[in-house]
Amino acid sequence: MKLFARVGRWLAVAAVLPVAGAVLAAPADAGAVAPGRPEDPVTTGAPSRNAPPTFCLDAHLADVGWQGWRCATGSWVTAGTTGQSRAMEALRIRFTNAGFMCAEAHLAGIGWQGWRCGYAGDVIEVGTTGQARRMEALRIYTSTANICLDAHLADIGWQGGTCAVAPGSVERGTTGESRRMEAVSVLAW
Repeated sequence: MKLFARVGRWLAVAAVLPVAGAVLAAPADAGAVAPGRPEDPVTTGAPSRNAPPTFCLDAHLADVGWQGWRCATGSWVTAGTTGQSRAMEALRIRFTNAGFMCAEAHLAGIGWQGWRCGYAGDVIEVGTTGQARRMEALRIYTSTANICLDAHLADIGWQGGTCAVAPGSVERGTTGESRRMEAVSVLAW
């Protein structure tokens, strides 16, 4: 079963990766601001597109606390747990060589928390600690890095990766189902 989940995530990535050096085209709405999507600030220079971003995650888990940073460059990075029925309550994101990024969590009893944004090197934190409040969904927006996101949910397992070409956003999880998010996995390039 885990093999099928991983294969599904890689197929999602293969759908948006350049093939034989072809250039990825930006989606038709790439320049538009979608409802709920943060505005990009004016920047003085874009990071190099030659070096892939390093993406780091640190999950705050029910009855555990902060799990510790997990980082990857050019491959999937995963935070949280699977098979333990443990809710993820908060998430910290740190990245390099990726310009501007925002994240937003959907929380039990609150709904969408509001965008938290930062530049390369900043730590973006979404969710809550000390409230025993589960995260149910996650959105990530990036200005310069292409990104894929997958989430492991209670009674569902891995949803399957969804990807976006920069600038763009991805969303995983559920809203209105009272379903806890247990882990997330991100790929940025």
